[in-house]
Amino acid sequence: MRTLLLFDGLGSSCGDLITLLREQYARPENRAFFAVVCDAVESTLEHVGADVQREFLPTGLPLRTWLRAPDPPTVSPVDSITAGVCTHALQLCHLQPARPSGREHAVAALGLSLGLQAAIVAGMGIRRPDAFLELCDRSLRLVVLALVRGHQLTAADTIDPEAQRRYTHRHPSTRPPTPMAAVTGVDRDALTDAVAGHNASGDRRVHGRGVEVALVASPRTRILSGRTEDLLDFHLAHERFLTEAAAGWTFLRSTLPFHNTRLAPVLHRDADDLKFVGTTPTGERLRIPVHATDTPRNLQESTDLNGEFLNLMMVRPVDWPATVAHVMDACRPDRVVDFGPGPAARVFTRECLPAGGPRPRFQSGRPARTQGG
Repeated sequence: MRTLLLFDGLGSSCGDLITLLREQYARPENRAFFAVVCDAVESTLEHVGADVQREFLPTGLPLRTWLRAPDPPTVSPVDSITAGVCTHALQLCHLQPARPSGREHAVAALGLSLGLQAAIVAGMGIRRPDAFLELCDRSLRLVVLALVRGHQLTAADTIDPEAQRRYTHRHPSTRPPTPMAAVTGVDRDALTDAVAGHNASGDRRVHGRGVEVALVASPRTRILSGRTEDLLDFHLAHERFLTEAAAGWTFLRSTLPFHNTRLAPVLHRDADDLKFVGTTPTGERLRIPVHATDTPRNLQESTDLNGEFLNLMMVRPVDWPATVAHVMDACRPDRVVDFGPGPAARVFTRECLPAGGPRPRFQSGRPARTQGG
């Protein structure tokens, strides 16, 4: 049974993720794992400092308290730091060596955006529990630090109140504007041309303001990223174009413009951050291929997996159809084991499978929910 391991990005609401984490924390065999997770999160927040925490996590990120509380906490999914931490922790939990997950038959691993880091961890195939927990500590430090540094880069972004008022007036029941938006039902070339023309016009060209096609997620779904104000500007300027194309437009639950060149400074880590995260693994550590998502390539050839992850999550655009086509051709999996936690990676992968080609079986890599969960 040739198995592809699949990991989603920020595909679920934070509230759902915390509930799922609490269910796993309730299992006695997971207590050592969650002690490492909480220590890693707390030490990273201490590393970035109290001022940074107050600015970007004003209500804190008390993961240990949320897990231990007798009643489920009421937490709103308000930031990508919290959602990212919970997503990555849940994926790592399901990858523990004692968990049956289909990895013994794995021929490759693939992760969408943030999910790439879990794919890298899975690709290392570590079986010793102590070595796995050590890797989890470094992996969580890397993820938390990247998300915090990304928010620092975009801290000065503002939104024109008038543009926001116009959008809310026209779309009163939709999600508030954010730095990422999904567009469905528009021809790939037509949307690319609209973005290029928009960015080249007026003051946007002079000041480097505009939007980017962050993800080609499937044949019918593209995701744009940029300053929230710039996405609003694009939507309002192209409302007729989108309406005539019968396009769907949805702002995502994101507080960062992932896969955007604005976040490139995250790649230039200072000495303190590098020392804090620890050893940077190379692709030689990967026992199975882990595939990049910008252009078809195998990360087993990489000299810096931490740098690859940061680049592919924060800066480089995703071409999921090309990635899926390459993986299916190179690895020919019979099944896809989906670790979630959200459905996006699974849905997009299904949509990208070629018509008439092999159709691998999809199954969950997550354990059944606890009684009453």
